Amino acid sequence: MASALERKQSIKNAFDRISEHWDRVRRHAWPNMIQFMNEFGFQEGSSTCLDIAAGNGRHTRYMAQFNALSIGIDLSLNLLKIAKEKHTQVNCEYVNADAANLPFRDGVFDRVMFISALHHLPNTGRSAALIELKRVMFPEALALITVWMRSLKRFAIFFLLDFLFLTFLKSSDKEFGDIHVPWRDEKKQVIASRFYHLFTKKELENDLLAAGFEIMESRKCAGKSGQENVFALVKLKKKLFKSK
Repeated sequence: MASALERKQSIKNAFDRISEHWDRVRRHAWPNMIQFMNEFGFQEGSSTCLDIAAGNGRHTRYMAQFNALSIGIDLSLNLLKIAKEKHTQVNCEYVNADAANLPFRDGVFDRVMFISALHHLPNTGRSAALIELKRVMFPEALALITVWMRSLKRFAIFFLLDFLFLTFLKSSDKEFGDIHVPWRDEKKQVIASRFYHLFTKKELENDLLAAGFEIMESRKCAGKSGQENVFALVKLKKKLFKSK
């Protein structure tokens, strides 16, 4: 049974191995994400942005256009090295850090992005990362979170067999939706395998509500079918004070 630390190290090692190839095929900010941001004015009225699991910094650099300070964090040192080499904005910084243990004070960011990364964490890691995300958000802050969907056609057979044989119930560290996805280079050679927990839309919404967020919008979008990811825009729930 893999521990949380072993899972984290496995993800770090995988992204360190694929960093150069990942950078070649992930050069620009995600157009579907920018369209989603534009729809809700995500870029407007903010001064500090945190990009969790920033990778090569493509989204960190994009948000630096709209913020006084844009910070990207990632576990992979190799990806951060690439991000820093592409670093041109004076208001753009990168930090080697864990999503479940952010090295920032409470309530310092008014925009947070968590793009295609929450799904790389096991259950306890996802809960911890969402609590940390909430902790560093300013009271009126917005966060954008995206994950892969479980209904992706290429994984249908795997999950059908997983359900039929209930293999997820026979392992103490496996949930239904957990899968390892290979990363292949230009020659179709497998160079790394990455852990994913693939979500349903409802499951992501439940996790966000349990962490204490108010969901402003949640929808299926992006990918070849236009419904391969869930995009969720959230803010902190307002605290209700009882009168004495």
